[in-house]
Amino acid sequence: MQHLTIETDAGAVIVDDVGLRVRAGETIAIVGESGSGKSVTARAITGLLPAGLSTTGHIQIDGRSFENADEKTWRSARGSAITWLPQDPFTMLSPLRNVKSAISDGIGTRIPRDELVKRLNEVGINDESVARKYPFQLSGGIRQRVGIACALSSDPRILVADEPTTALDVTSQRKVLSLMREVQRARGLALVLITHDLPVALSVADRIYVMYAGTVVEEFAPGELANRPLHPYTQSLLMADPPVDRKVARLASVAGGVPTPGDRRAECVFKPRCDYAIEDCAKGRPLLVEVGNRRTACVRSLDLTLPAHRASECARDRNSGPIVLSASRIKKRFGEHEALRGVTIEARRGQIVGIVGGSGSGKTTLARIIAGLEVADEGVVETPMETRERCRAKPVQMVFQDPSGTLNPSQTVGKILRNALAAGSMDSRPSDAVALLSLVGLPGSFADRKASSLSGGQRQRVAIARALGPRSQVLLSDEPTSALDVMVQAQVLNLLRDLRDELDVAMVFVTHDLGVARQMTDYLYVLERGHCVEHGPTEQVFDDPRHEYTRELLRGGPTYVDGPMAGVATVNH
Repeated sequence: MQHLTIETDAGAVIVDDVGLRVRAGETIAIVGESGSGKSVTARAITGLLPAGLSTTGHIQIDGRSFENADEKTWRSARGSAITWLPQDPFTMLSPLRNVKSAISDGIGTRIPRDELVKRLNEVGINDESVARKYPFQLSGGIRQRVGIACALSSDPRILVADEPTTALDVTSQRKVLSLMREVQRARGLALVLITHDLPVALSVADRIYVMYAGTVVEEFAPGELANRPLHPYTQSLLMADPPVDRKVARLASVAGGVPTPGDRRAECVFKPRCDYAIEDCAKGRPLLVEVGNRRTACVRSLDLTLPAHRASECARDRNSGPIVLSASRIKKRFGEHEALRGVTIEARRGQIVGIVGGSGSGKTTLARIIAGLEVADEGVVETPMETRERCRAKPVQMVFQDPSGTLNPSQTVGKILRNALAAGSMDSRPSDAVALLSLVGLPGSFADRKASSLSGGQRQRVAIARALGPRSQVLLSDEPTSALDVMVQAQVLNLLRDLRDELDVAMVFVTHDLGVARQMTDYLYVLERGHCVEHGPTEQVFDDPRHEYTRELLRGGPTYVDGPMAGVATVNH
């Protein structure tokens, strides 16, 4: 692909003069925040751009030109030459068709049993009964494997995978990434990986393109990085990733966000957020130039070697306050599946309690029972009288993974927050809604906006403010940052820690991201198949894990994939 430019019908440039190449058997990764242009670039090379967008530039697949190609031409190439694997396999798997039918659809004919078993085995599924199941009956990891099998069913030369591991726990993530490497080697497949997770890209890619605001700002092979990026934006991505090996006082983040196409000027696109900006950065957009075997779009030659410690380690005793929440001997069964088998946890005032575990461990079911969204078969959830007196509404409020689930799209942000305040028997004056917005770092003017007009990070901040409105004493957060970019994630995590310190509330934090768990929590519970297999102060669990499952989780990060970065130190390890 050379000189690819993508514009709206109104003339706004979304992607500006981007070029990349991928060879048979090679993996490239396109990395960047939401709004960087990585996904729309991937859609352009598969002919899946939405209406209202047009392209210029040259796209060539397996020697065949697709410049100005129409839908009929693209349809002849999709599947056989290039195919798309979406982030959520639910978007490509019909809920009305079982796995066997879904794979047959890609082949174009009814698949023989031997061929079906072979294709399932190729993606690590050895249980034939999976072929008869429907998508909603599968775990996240198995569903992603089925999605890969469907994408490969037409035997393409190029696979474009859009955030294939974002929603998976660390163990499932490792297995899916390893699987994709194995399939790629066996088939000689070219792989284009779209991700906002730079450590994941470093673990599997042969070459990485870092995009920001529609342009490539740096290109390198993982072995060439050696923790010394050439562009400040790449440094920012690395620094914002939560480390697993130590707790830091504050996560590194960059203020602001990716500029929209209409706000981009004829200057370095990262200049408004860059700590290293000088006058020359405003004199035009820097070209992507070669520096050794790498390329970068920065006018400065900077030493951006990452510091050995990004922040001083911090030690806090948050594990001795009064208990504000206890869940004792919780059991829950769904049909034949025993989701929870007598789990007990407690949270203290000002303490952040973490619940970690793989898919199917029961952590989300436990969170829903604590929040009152599910009823336990056995066990008791209690909040002491003092906690109930401090909060006139329910003392436990939940912050969901998808903030859209708690924000009424037909109401303004101010109305949503005033309703939350009213639930706590407080006056719902406009000034109180503005005060809540200020508490979560948003301007008061947002009270007049609707949630649909906000970015993902802004919506999550509003959802946190909504949960705080009724004077809740326990915030229950279920994967609150898993759908956010690493930069926005750092901002939201810092906000939550600040709120804990300022309001002295307890938090129960459910996450599959061990880096997030290390940075956020004071006390950790590890769940496996409905059992709590280990619990203790977070530093103790990470530094001296006692249970084999905990040790397996800690070994499960993308650093350990047998990829081009094998043997090269990454930020987290």
